[in-house]
Amino acid sequence: MSYDPTDVFALLDDEHARSILAAVSEGPMTAKELSERCDSSLSTVYRRTEKLERCDLIETRREYDEQGDHRRIFTARLQRLSIELDDGSYDLTLSTRTGSREFTDPWND
Repeated sequence: MSYDPTDVFALLDDEHARSILAAVSEGPMTAKELSERCDSSLSTVYRRTEKLERCDLIETRREYDEQGDHRRIFTARLQRLSIELDDGSYDLTLSTRTGSREFTDPWND
């Protein structure tokens, strides 16, 4: 996947996005948990998580309870970010982890 360095730089310049990314790097979190942890409104959390996911820095999955209600769970995909400046242009390399290993199976708890 190719990344536009400008989009990633702008996103990482955003205090809310950085706070959300740092929080989910500690483990999977719901939007409500992120809202409380990052002192942000739910709408801010959803807007930033959408942008973070588009840049492949986090991933989202739905979790269902026994009644069929669902919630979104967010987890970090970013492991490493490398920036190289060469001949007047930036080369951005994102190393990500696969999200499937970051979650537990809610049906077997």
